[in-house]
Amino acid sequence: MLTGALLGIVEDAAHAILTLTDGVEDATLFSLRLTRDEAIRQLIVIADSLANLPADAATALSAIDRDGWALTARSLHSVQRATVDEALAFGVRSLVPALILNLRRYRRSHPDLFVFKP
Repeated sequence: MLTGALLGIVEDAAHAILTLTDGVEDATLFSLRLTRDEAIRQLIVIADSLANLPADAATALSAIDRDGWALTARSLHSVQRATVDEALAFGVRSLVPALILNLRRYRRSHPDLFVFKP
């Protein structure tokens, strides 16, 4: 039950990031305060949700780079703007697209992980 909810949150946040950043160059993303802040918030939501997956689900979803997500989240909390912007660009351009592809693949191979049962 928890796994399905967490994966739903992850998917929603990933798609929100794609919507926010579609067609936006990095320099523009860094200068648009509201868009930048929301993309950072959504990246942290993904990282936190992936970190809270039950151990069996994390094992089943082994192609998802949970360590990369954790490191990116730590960088997003940095006080140095350049570090945050680098992590933001990496998350938006690399981690999110890879995550979406992996989630699609896992939804087909492990549909039971994505089921939310109250």
